[in-house]
Amino acid sequence: VSLIIAISLIIYKKNDPVQLSFAALCLAIFVHKAGAFVHVVLGIEFFGLIENLGLISIPPLVIRFCRYFLKNRTLFSKDDIASTALFSLAIALIFFTPLYRFPYLSILLNLYIAYVIGLSYLSLIAYIRKIADSVEKRRMGYLAIAFPIAMLLSAFDFFYYYGFCMQL
Repeated sequence: VSLIIAISLIIYKKNDPVQLSFAALCLAIFVHKAGAFVHVVLGIEFFGLIENLGLISIPPLVIRFCRYFLKNRTLFSKDDIASTALFSLAIALIFFTPLYRFPYLSILLNLYIAYVIGLSYLSLIAYIRKIADSVEKRRMGYLAIAFPIAMLLSAFDFFYYYGFCMQL
C-alpha cells in the first residue's frame, strides 16, 4: 500500500512539497517492510540490511514531512532534518562493522524512531492548540485521535517482531 501511495504521489503532476515528502516517507516504509518480509521468508541477511536501511531513513523523512505538513510550526528546527540524516548515516555505517551484531541495536533503532515520531505527535498537538477554530483544526483533531490508534496497532507488529506473539 505504501508503495502505491508513494508512486501515485510522485507521478501526480502537482509538485506539492507536502505530497512529495509524504511520498518519500511512504517509500521508506515500503523499503523497510518489504525488506522485513523478504528477510523473514527467505532468511537472507542482505534483506535484513535493506530492512534496517529503510528503518533508519524514516526519522529524517518524518521530520521533513512534519515540517511541511504543519507549515514549519513544529518542535523541529530546519537543522533537525540534516542532523537526523547524518545520525542515520552514521547508524548505516554501523551495519558494515561488527557492531551490527550488537544484541540491542534493533531496540535502540526502534527507540530512535519512536522518539522522532513522538516529537512529531507533540508537534501536531501544539499546532492544533495554536490554530484558530476552523475546519482545519477539526480535521487535525481527527488526525490527533487517529495517530495513537495507528501507533497502538503498530505496537502489535512491534511485539510480534520481538517474539511476544499472541496465539488465538
